[in-house]
Amino acid sequence: MTDIDRPSTLSPEPRTLESLALLQAITSSQTVGFGFVDRDCRIVRLNAMLAAITGGTVEEQIGSTVAEAVPHLWPQMESAVRHVLEAGEDVVNHEVAGQGAGGEADRHWLASFHAVRGAAGEVIGVAAIVFDVTERRRAERFSEQLIETSNAIVLVLDPAANVLDFNRAGEEITGYTREELVGRNWDVVVPRDRYPEVWDTHRRLIDEGAPRYANPIVTKAGDERFILWQNSRRVECGEVIGTVSFGIDVTESVSARRDAERSLERLRSADHERRRLLERLVHAQEEERQRIARDVHDEPVQVLVALSLRLDMLAGTTDDPELLAALSEARRTARATIASLRSLTFELHPPMLDREGLEGALRVQLEQMRQDTGTQFVLESEVTGPPSPETSAIAYRIAQEALTNIRKHACAQHVTVGLRSDEHALVVRIADDGRGFQSGPDEPGHLGLVSMRERAEMAGGWFRLESGDGGGTVVEFSLPALAAG
Repeated sequence: MTDIDRPSTLSPEPRTLESLALLQAITSSQTVGFGFVDRDCRIVRLNAMLAAITGGTVEEQIGSTVAEAVPHLWPQMESAVRHVLEAGEDVVNHEVAGQGAGGEADRHWLASFHAVRGAAGEVIGVAAIVFDVTERRRAERFSEQLIETSNAIVLVLDPAANVLDFNRAGEEITGYTREELVGRNWDVVVPRDRYPEVWDTHRRLIDEGAPRYANPIVTKAGDERFILWQNSRRVECGEVIGTVSFGIDVTESVSARRDAERSLERLRSADHERRRLLERLVHAQEEERQRIARDVHDEPVQVLVALSLRLDMLAGTTDDPELLAALSEARRTARATIASLRSLTFELHPPMLDREGLEGALRVQLEQMRQDTGTQFVLESEVTGPPSPETSAIAYRIAQEALTNIRKHACAQHVTVGLRSDEHALVVRIADDGRGFQSGPDEPGHLGLVSMRERAEMAGGWFRLESGDGGGTVVEFSLPALAAG
């Protein structure tokens, strides 16, 4: 029942005036089309917005039939209008599409037809309220085309995860057709017993929102794929009525990442095994050096000491000048050999390396070089924690070779040795002011340099040597440092 029909105590004339005033207010709207036709479908009243659809003015359309005003649209409206006139029942949201007044094709209107009754309750005409929904329909079509042509899955679910809509990309990725999934629960694709954590995330999406997450799905063929989702909740009147999700197939990326992780784990395992073997090798080498040093000290050195004492005793039993000279030369040779062997035992296994660590052993080496050659030294240490015995041994051997080169070839006046470390590496730097290299350090003949580089790189570190034309050499190397113990 309309306001025109509402019971009133007013007389017929005031009621008519009231109805006309209401119609005037409605017809003045610029966004809503309004019209009134009598039982013969002749236009009694319409506003400017509705007249624009017909291509004429309000005055031109009054009195003409709807079929005359919009002949191309009347076939779509006639059944609805006739139903209202004959049954007295309203028809709402009746869509009409066709050419607009300016010749523009593909216009869309949403019309509602309402029965208008006379004083006796009889239907005397039809009131039409019309909205132009062309832009909305175009946007919907564009959205549908975008969804259908998208490479991403578009998935619409209700709160219980039943599939409401599903696009072509989803069909291609899952192997299911839209008809096979719409109306079914999404657990067909994501089994709840296999992926319970996915359903925990879905519940969180419904309750509080979970805009972005990735999860596996199972295709119709039984293959596992990984989808990265961008999600939003559908809310009406403050109530969540479902979700809309856009999904990208990231299976190849996930597989590549997993392969990379497995490769990295294999590399870590191989590196761990290499380190373990290196530690065993260094430990075995040091033990062998220690055994050789002990054997040299216990046998040849002791024999030579005894020989030297015998020569001293023998020298006291003769006055023959020639024999005394020979005995003196033999004693000097024996003592020089003893000194050389003792020096060799120290180089094979310096006791200070076990007792005082790397810094202490290098200090002894530098002090000995100062006494032998007069080369002054500075030893700087910024080691934060003692490295492992194996790392200390490798560092000492490389530094020992570098200092031997300085002693034999550099003619240096000063040597600076720097030690520094962090939780990852031990770095040793040895700089001298000697004459430097007269030829390239990588040329044949520099076996000591090759040995230093190989030791450092075998341990997983690096080795660098710099020697300028103006003299001076810098040897620097780094070794992976493990905390002692």
